[in-house]
Amino acid sequence: SEQDLLPYSRPEEQYHISPSTKYLLHISSWLGQNTDDLATQKFLPKLKDHILA
Repeated sequence: SEQDLLPYSRPEEQYHISPSTKYLLHISSWLGQNTDDLATQKFLPKLKDHILA
C-alpha cells in the first residue's frame, strides 16, 4: 500500500504534519480500530479540549 511519506523534520519541531490531503485519517474510525490501546482512552475529549482551548 502507498504511504504518505513525510519529509525530514528536526526532533525539536513540535509538529510533523504532511502538506498533502491525499491520505486522510478519520479519527472516529481510528479510535474504533484501537479500542484496546491505552493511548486512545479519553483521546477524543482531550483532543476537543485542546482544539477549543
